[in-house]
Amino acid sequence: MLSDRVDAVLAELRNVRVAVEGRSSDDEAAQFEADYRQAVRRNLNKMELFGVDVASATRDQPLTIAYVSLSARTASPNTDSYAAPTTDQVENDLGFDRDSKQTSDGEDRDEDEQDTMPLEEILSRGHRLLIRGEAGSGKTTLLKWIAVRSATQSFDEQLADWNTTTPFFIPLRRFVSEPLPAPEDFPGVVAPMVAGGAPVGWVRARLMSGDALVLLDGVDELPEDRREDMHIWLKDLIGTFSDCKYVVTSRPGAVEEGWLKEDGFDDAEVQPMELNDIYAFVDRWHEAMKEAVQDPVEKDKLDDFSTNLKEDLRAKRQLLKLTTNPLLCAVICALHYSRQQELPSDRIQLYEACCEMLIHRRDLERRLYRDTGDYLQLTYRQKRVLLDDLAYWMMRNSLSSVEVKRVDEHFNSNLANLTDMPEDATGAEVRRLFVDRSGIIREPVVGQIDFTHRTFEEFLAAKAAVDADDIEFLVDKGADDQWRETLILAVGLASSVKREE
Repeated sequence: MLSDRVDAVLAELRNVRVAVEGRSSDDEAAQFEADYRQAVRRNLNKMELFGVDVASATRDQPLTIAYVSLSARTASPNTDSYAAPTTDQVENDLGFDRDSKQTSDGEDRDEDEQDTMPLEEILSRGHRLLIRGEAGSGKTTLLKWIAVRSATQSFDEQLADWNTTTPFFIPLRRFVSEPLPAPEDFPGVVAPMVAGGAPVGWVRARLMSGDALVLLDGVDELPEDRREDMHIWLKDLIGTFSDCKYVVTSRPGAVEEGWLKEDGFDDAEVQPMELNDIYAFVDRWHEAMKEAVQDPVEKDKLDDFSTNLKEDLRAKRQLLKLTTNPLLCAVICALHYSRQQELPSDRIQLYEACCEMLIHRRDLERRLYRDTGDYLQLTYRQKRVLLDDLAYWMMRNSLSSVEVKRVDEHFNSNLANLTDMPEDATGAEVRRLFVDRSGIIREPVVGQIDFTHRTFEEFLAAKAAVDADDIEFLVDKGADDQWRETLILAVGLASSVKREE
């Protein structure tokens, strides 16, 4: 009968549709995962060549070129709670010329090193790790390196079995004033352009499989009253997806050793770079520069620059003391290149020179402002007043990032206080100048402004606090871990009388 034949045809069509939809669903998930991995690699595999005069298209070089393995200790004594820094600690941190525990060969210094090992080895031993490290110690770079290796499935040796993982990198500073992300929002944190194409249930399936790698960066960048909220959120995440791998980072002052022990986390503290690590970083930084510069003569110079810098580091004890972490190493490499091998001798001078290089000198040397109306013409002093005040305002209000509109309004309110400013200058023009040209502030997410590195924010805020004579305010912040570095830097910037106070 005709009706029977119609029913048979319809049944066959249903079977075909089910088969096609099944294949399409699998294909859709596979395609999205490929797109997501590519976006993670594209967005995180970057190393900022601070301040060097190269084309903007090549200023960010692959992070994997210059990555140097860090070492960490799996147990650290006397870190039960945060304590304000002592005078000796402050002067040693600033690179003042006092007796140091570090030898001229960069060797440490009366500490038990039996539990010190490469972080990759520590990572391979478990699936939950809290990594604590001081400012500039490379925590964020490490997590980005892990995310890129996971996305490109290029782990080797101890971490080879991590090549089945899918990374979710979450910088906690983005969630200071908004709720922490739900699992389905994880892809959009790093790969917003592709996240909308995620098949329904894809994130949950990756998390439930145990092959997800959740990387939470910067507990210390959350205000203290938000850290417990984050801890509760993390407990819920772990309780729901217990088989995933988790890596969390923080500065030591923000969380005590063993903070996540009850949640099954091991604890590791990043150690200062040794001489061999420093040499390796210098070599790789200059290799990255070779990829960036186009002039063959400049390329040839870089080998000599690398050799000469390593010789300077070995010969100059005070300079070597400043290179104990990747951030300071990168700054020194950039200054050495930009200043034709002339370097400052302590951390305050180093940061000041770096700020001048980033904010002003490079544009002057390139004569950016000659006969061009592209950007405001501001003096270095005007730029510093505006940036110092922005940093201090953000620090006082516990803001890791700020909406563009608020930044523009803040700059607008300060323009009237500066002399010799162009009459038609606006906060938006100031912000565009700094974002486009300085390398100090950036717009990592559309509509949000932050500082390229928190250390720069802390240094500029310290200068603003000292200039404002806010000594009592700084003293009151002495027991607040979020102000530790700012306090140390303020001591270095202050007069001897204020320093004592």
